[in-house]
Amino acid sequence: MKWVFVLALFGLSLQAGAQAADPKKCETWGCYAKLEQIVVNQSGIYLGTTADETLADCTAEGKVYLTLQQNHPNFESIYAGLVAAQLADRAVVLRTVDKSKGCEVSYVEFRK
Repeated sequence: MKWVFVLALFGLSLQAGAQAADPKKCETWGCYAKLEQIVVNQSGIYLGTTADETLADCTAEGKVYLTLQQNHPNFESIYAGLVAAQLADRAVVLRTVDKSKGCEVSYVEFRK
């Protein structure tokens, strides 16, 4: 009986660890997720995540994308970081501008 309890605890800890390692959520402030897609076009970058972008307090581009505008003052640094995060399969925090059309990215956090 003791082993069943120990195995159950071990299984719960593995499940909790897996959830922590693969965050995917969007809330009113933006998203904390991995990047599934980066689309480069004339006006900027479309970012598709593993989460539901429509939950953010903005209008997602095509109902699925956040956007990074080319005129953002830190565009090059953010874009480079996003590509690195996608290649490393790491989640990022994408803070969006409230009520913005296209869910415009305000800033990005890269976490370990």
